Amino acid sequence: VRTVHKEEETQPEEHTNYNVDNVELRNTPLSSREMYRLSKCIVDWDSLAGLMDIAREERNNIRNNTLYHDDCARAEKILSMFNHKNGFTREKLTNCLQGIKRLDLISPIITGKWRKL
Repeated sequence: VRTVHKEEETQPEEHTNYNVDNVELRNTPLSSREMYRLSKCIVDWDSLAGLMDIAREERNNIRNNTLYHDDCARAEKILSMFNHKNGFTREKLTNCLQGIKRLDLISPIITGKWRKL
C-alpha cells in the first residue's frame, strides 16, 4: 500500500515555458506509440488540424474516408501528417495543443515520457 502525500496528487503540471529543453528531443518526430497515445486523448481533431495548418479540404477527406472510422483514427492521421511536415518541432505541437486547451498533454510531449512507456 502506497501513501499518497498532498504534494504527490496527480494534477496537470504547470508550465510557464513550453519550450522543449532537451535539444535532442526538440526536433525528434513523435514515435508511433506517442501518436497513438496522443490520438486517444484528442476529441476535437478538426480544430487541432486547423491549428496545424492542415487544409480544410484535406480535413474533409479525412472526415469522409471510411478508413478513419472514428475521431481517434482521425486524430492519429492528422498527427502523422503534422509529424512528417518539414519543420516539425514538439514546441509547435504544444502550441497547437494549447490552442485546443489540452494543457494536460503538453508534459508527455516535451519530456518524451510516452516514448518510454
